[in-house]
Amino acid sequence: GDHQVIVQAHGYRMLKETVKIVAHDTEVLHLIAKESKVTYDLEVIDKVFFKTNSHIIDERSHTLLDEVAEILNHHQRIELVHVEGHTDSQGDDAYNKKLSQDRADEVMGYLISKGVAAGRLDATGFGEEQPIDSNDTVEGRHNNRRVIFRIDKHHGDDYVQDSGEEKTTSE
Repeated sequence: GDHQVIVQAHGYRMLKETVKIVAHDTEVLHLIAKESKVTYDLEVIDKVFFKTNSHIIDERSHTLLDEVAEILNHHQRIELVHVEGHTDSQGDDAYNKKLSQDRADEVMGYLISKGVAAGRLDATGFGEEQPIDSNDTVEGRHNNRRVIFRIDKHHGDDYVQDSGEEKTTSE
């Protein structure tokens, strides 16, 4: 019958493959793992990109967000993740606050569309209120435009609140 093979290795994307197993038959399965852009402690090491001055997620970020969704779906012990949107200080404060909220909402909606339960996510836009770098340089503004996935509730003894976060710069 049909069986699902799941292979996991630290630093690589999880692989799922359905194979048909027939009695007394030998099947050799060759799997090629792709390097992960998300580590198992859920730290995102790539960027979420948006269309300029928009909350629309750029297509080049779909693979990354698919992987985030896959990990969240696979690790049901993670009960609540805050999706936080941040901007640089260019432009009006109110505009940046709304843009960051819209971006956080869009990322949350994307994850929900990939099977993550809505009750496990919430979204907050902080605008330019929590910079991590100077807004006086191009690089600093680039670093301040980001989406963070902060784990708030985790079922299990091995978790310390706020010890894990996914973090990525957004454009």
